[in-house]
Amino acid sequence: MTAGARHSDAGMTPGVLRDGASALGGANPRGCPHLSICLRALLPTCQIARGEAMITEPMAVFGLGRWGLTLARTLLDAGLPLVAVSSQRPRVKQELPDPLWPLWTGDTQRLVERARWIFLTVRDDAIEPTARRLASLRTDWTGYTFVHSSGAHGRELLEALHQRGARTGVFHPLNAFPDPLRHPTTVAGTPFGIIADEDLRSDLFELAEKLGGRPFAIPPDLRSVYHLVAVLVANAPLVLISLGRELLRRSGLEPDVRWEYYAVLLQSALSHATDPEPILYLTGPWARRDRTTVRQHRDALQGLYPEAVPLYEQLVALAQALYLAATGQPMGGEI
Repeated sequence: MTAGARHSDAGMTPGVLRDGASALGGANPRGCPHLSICLRALLPTCQIARGEAMITEPMAVFGLGRWGLTLARTLLDAGLPLVAVSSQRPRVKQELPDPLWPLWTGDTQRLVERARWIFLTVRDDAIEPTARRLASLRTDWTGYTFVHSSGAHGRELLEALHQRGARTGVFHPLNAFPDPLRHPTTVAGTPFGIIADEDLRSDLFELAEKLGGRPFAIPPDLRSVYHLVAVLVANAPLVLISLGRELLRRSGLEPDVRWEYYAVLLQSALSHATDPEPILYLTGPWARRDRTTVRQHRDALQGLYPEAVPLYEQLVALAQALYLAATGQPMGGEI
C-alpha cells in the first residue's frame, strides 16, 4: 500500500478491532477497516470476550522510537485494543508499518480522547515535560492510566498527571530492541520491571504476561542499581568485543586470524552467565598468576590502543576483587 492510498486520520477515529471475526459473526477483521474503526469509536471502553483474554480499556502509544514501535506492534499482535499512536516527530508517520498507519494521530487532544491507557515511550529527558504538557489539557485525569518505560526513573516523572487523578506506573522491558522495521525483535520472553501502586501493578503484570513477558516488581528505592546492572550487562560486553575487533584490525592479524575464531570463547563465557558466581570461570593469565603474560598484554595494548591500557589494568584488579569477594581467597595473588 502506498502512502497516498493510506487512510487519513482526518474526520474519523482510527482504531482496529482485531478480533472482529468473533464480534461480527465470522467477518474478516481486515475486510472492512472502516467498520472496525467505527466500532472502536462507538465502544471505546467495552469489554469483548476473546478466548480467555479480555480486551478492556483502549490503549495508545506516544513516542515511536525502537521500543515504542515494538510495543505498538506487539499490542496489536496480542489482540489488545491499541487505538492510537503518535510521536513528537511528525515525519515518523511516513515510516509507520501498514498495521499502524490507520492509528496515527498528530493531535495529542484526540489521542487522549480515544485512549484510556497511554504509554509514554519517549526519551527519558522528554518524559516529565510530556507528562506536564498532557496534564495541562484537563483538570481531572481520573480513569486514565499513564505508563513510561524508562528503567532509570520512577513514577515521579508522571507526578503532574498523578496529582490530577491518573494512575501512573513504570513498565520497563529488560531487553534490547534494534530497529523494529528492519530487524524486529520479539517481546516474548522479555522480563518486565514494574513500579506501580498495587491495583495498577496487578494490571501491568497481567499485561506483561499477555505480551509473553515475565513481570517482576522493582523496589523503588533500588531503582538506580537495577538500571546500572542492566546498562552494564547490555553494554560492557559490546564495548570489550568492539575493542577486541579493533585490535585485530590495527595489528594486521586479520585476515589470517578471523574474528569468528574467537566466538568459541564468547560462547563459553556466556554459558556461565547464569551461574551464581561466574567469576569462578575465569581462565588464562589472570586466573593463573601469569605476571609475564599480563605485562606483554599491557605492552601490546600500549602500542595498538593506548587509551585502553588503564581499562585493562582496572579489569585485572576488578577480577581479583570479585574473585576474593566470592571465595575469600586471592585469585593467583597480586598481578
